[in-house]
Amino acid sequence: MMGSIPDGPRNIRKALLKELFFRMHMKFNKSFVIYGCGKRGRYLASLFRNSVRAFIDTNLKGNRYDNIPVISLNDYLNISEYQHPIIISPVYETDEIAKMLLKKGISFFWKLEEEPSEFIGYGTTDFEKFLPEPDSDKCIVIGSTFYAWWYYEKQKENGCKNVYLYTKNSIRRKYMEDELGCHFVDDIGTIDKKNCYVASREEFIKDLDLNGMNDIFDMSDMIDEYYNPEIIKFKNIHNGNIGVIIGNGPSLRMEDLEIIKKSNCVTFGTNGIYKIAHKFVPNYYFAANREFFTDESICKYNTVKFVNEQMLLKNEKGEMHYFHGVTTECGDVPFSANVSQKAYIGHTITYVAIQFAVYMGIKSIYLIGVDANYQKGKINHFYGTEIHDYKDRPVSIQLIQLKAYESAKRYADSHGIKIYNATRGGALEVFDRVDFDSLF
Repeated sequence: MMGSIPDGPRNIRKALLKELFFRMHMKFNKSFVIYGCGKRGRYLASLFRNSVRAFIDTNLKGNRYDNIPVISLNDYLNISEYQHPIIISPVYETDEIAKMLLKKGISFFWKLEEEPSEFIGYGTTDFEKFLPEPDSDKCIVIGSTFYAWWYYEKQKENGCKNVYLYTKNSIRRKYMEDELGCHFVDDIGTIDKKNCYVASREEFIKDLDLNGMNDIFDMSDMIDEYYNPEIIKFKNIHNGNIGVIIGNGPSLRMEDLEIIKKSNCVTFGTNGIYKIAHKFVPNYYFAANREFFTDESICKYNTVKFVNEQMLLKNEKGEMHYFHGVTTECGDVPFSANVSQKAYIGHTITYVAIQFAVYMGIKSIYLIGVDANYQKGKINHFYGTEIHDYKDRPVSIQLIQLKAYESAKRYADSHGIKIYNATRGGALEVFDRVDFDSLF
């Protein structure tokens, strides 16, 4: 399980340490069960090892991970010592598992997709020290997620005399009151907003006036180590220019890339575009997907590269710059105007590239090869000749991608930036369509 730590930038070494070692265990005296003993579930357990009673994973039943038993769902239902609240960890099976639990009569559970990026594995494990502490004897934690519960218990342990939760989710409230002993307030209208701590992106949050409250869900602006000063030099470097963002969809044609190469456009390539480096190399390259985290071909890609800080790569050619990627799996997807601090993922690298293009001053952005209609059993990449039997992408993931594109359009519209979709076909209809053949 453990390996040697390669040389490399400080943040990359930290990322590897984070992935390989259980170097931090939150002080948390409450117990829970994690559904799924995959990478996300194990990561959460690394933060709260002493609180995890078991993993539920039928395929791995009978094993132990870091001395935590792996049990089946039937074991959970039949053995009282395991009957603690459940957190569903798999990203692609969340909805399916939730439906199964409901059929089994389990109406209360949390979803890891509702939690902050740092709980999912994108960010520092040392986030606790960056969170604000109440400066009065009253603290209202807004939300009914696992994170809200943790922060609520943390303030109680720290001696805050009057700690309460607030939610409009009646099912969660009843369980958390009856089974977890939590205390709730019915209304926050008369409560001083400086005593309110927003720990969730649940649907009801949209109806609240959050001005003046403490947003502790998105920690990305609180944590200094996410900032990369190397990226500052790219601010407005292409002010007023035209940019082309190149996706990996099957609609992308080599002849289109040849046309773009002869233009004066600034090009932004993503993910697998490096696989055709012998034919086309963009001005900038972006990757954030785990699929590419250890691909050494990226290290040799001779261009300017921006990659998620968790990618365990040592550069050999071109420039490589690391950005902090914030994963967003619930609620709206924010748009980052300062990618030197963070960029929001939105479950699509195209969204990251859009944020960087705007940061660089691009005023007209054209998308090509952004098909946005992944289909199981089909060829889904321009460079692919074989069909990969990936799992179907759940509606929740597709919805987040759609929200990311809608967020990009709102930001662009309000800042005098134009984004056009020049993809040949595809399913993305958020941006105005233009005919690629009419552009050059």
